[in-house]
Amino acid sequence: MASIIPRLVFGEILEIARSDDALRERCQRAEKRIAQFKADLKVQAFVSPTRGSLSKNHLTLELRQSFNSPKPPPDHRVVFLAAIDALAKSED
Repeated sequence: MASIIPRLVFGEILEIARSDDALRERCQRAEKRIAQFKADLKVQAFVSPTRGSLSKNHLTLELRQSFNSPKPPPDHRVVFLAAIDALAKSED
């Protein structure tokens, strides 16, 4: 179950990257989705810190693999990078 939520979020980020919206708007939407993902992990009482960390690591790995793949166009990579950066930001 720990990998289901990151896969769903990754799918949403992929949809955002493929949309016809302006690149800046897609990046902002991806960052918002990542912020929601992090907030969801924090709020859910049943998620242990370890499970939350694993979920974030799993999502980061999927995003990095997509970013490094030669398949996506450059604008999709920019959206993936925005999501990766949002995941890496501190939650102070």
